[in-house]
Amino acid sequence: MKQKWLHYWYIWQLSWQQYQSTLLYLHRADELEHLADWAKRKKLGVFHYYKRLLYEAEDHLDTKSLRYPMIFKWALFAYQLNKTFSPEPQYYSKGYAAKYRLNMR
Repeated sequence: MKQKWLHYWYIWQLSWQQYQSTLLYLHRADELEHLADWAKRKKLGVFHYYKRLLYEAEDHLDTKSLRYPMIFKWALFAYQLNKTFSPEPQYYSKGYAAKYRLNMR
């Protein structure tokens, strides 16, 4: 009986990790889309870098949607619900894109 409970706990924990990872990549793809649009408007050279990161995030999301379709659907529902009730800020703070900084050392 104890091992069966541990098995279900392990499955639930893995599913929860996949759910959180999918939510993270959904938010990341949205941020990168905004950054790429901003860099294109400003005619900055980092536009291609942001676009490449966006393609990688979308590729990761495509893989998740094929491997874990139900988890992906629930994560997408939660993401859309979050976007509905928390609108985009009108202005982003200084250093907003620092987490995507290209290090060329």
